Amino acid sequence: MNYCPNCGADLTEQYGFDPDEHEWTCTECGYEIQMSDESTSGIDMFAEMAFNLGEAAYNKGKLNDATKEANQLERERIHLEKQSAKANRKIEEKQIKHRKKMEAMESRTPEEVKAEIKQRRAIAKYIVIAVIVVVLLGAGVYGIYKYKELKEVGIDSDNCIGKNYKEVVEILEASGFEQINARGIADLSYKEIGEKEYTVKEVVINGERSFKADSKFFYDSEVQLLYHLAKKMNPPLTSKEAKGKDYRKVEKEFKNNGFGNIQLKPEYDIIFQWAADDGEVKSVTIDGEKNYSTDKKYRIDADVVITYHTLRSNKPG
Repeated sequence: MNYCPNCGADLTEQYGFDPDEHEWTCTECGYEIQMSDESTSGIDMFAEMAFNLGEAAYNKGKLNDATKEANQLERERIHLEKQSAKANRKIEEKQIKHRKKMEAMESRTPEEVKAEIKQRRAIAKYIVIAVIVVVLLGAGVYGIYKYKELKEVGIDSDNCIGKNYKEVVEILEASGFEQINARGIADLSYKEIGEKEYTVKEVVINGERSFKADSKFFYDSEVQLLYHLAKKMNPPLTSKEAKGKDYRKVEKEFKNNGFGNIQLKPEYDIIFQWAADDGEVKSVTIDGEKNYSTDKKYRIDADVVITYHTLRSNKPG
């Protein structure tokens, strides 16, 4: 059998084919065939046909890829043209609208122009009035809301002075105040501690130091409440520094620094005068602490105990 080496068509079935002719054009694919044993029959013919078919398929694949890319580019071009046309239509519509507006304005009579200006001014006036009304209403509503937040103090500023600060805090909290800052001030001497400690020195509400019980402030106003505390002082001497000194001099130094709760504790341990001097300090403690520091402040009513040596013969009884 004779076959086309390009498309594999059976040449004997093609009209007019003569195997004795030297040339033949395949009626299926148009391939020019040189008639010979090598090209039309046997293994070589099939090999050439397979090669041609493979090349055709490869070219067809490349053609398909190129076609896809061309189709994609074409779709993008069409999309861009549509977007451009849409934008142009919008521009044209605006231009037409503006042109019609300008034509309408040019065709108006002076009376119509004046009437329009008057109408616009009236509209603007109504808008301004409406804005003012809304602002005033808002301010009024806000004012009413804030007025409801006003709280009566419940106690005069003068009546706060001298009361225990906790009592005053309870009154203010019961009145609805939330921002109360109670702070102690260490300003009392030893003699004043028993009478004034923890009593109110001053109350300031929203910056005002003077107020009545029926005075009103916002519930979140800052309330500063100051109350008295005992002073704190540095000891004049350490226990080591006081040791060996006359107890009366040590006592005086502590008193000069404001300490008032001083106890003198004699130890009747001198039998022979050469062992220690009568009245010589053995140790000093503050609130039971022997190794206290002069760099640390202590309340002036702290327990200061001065222990000193004295003659056994001075022991009562």
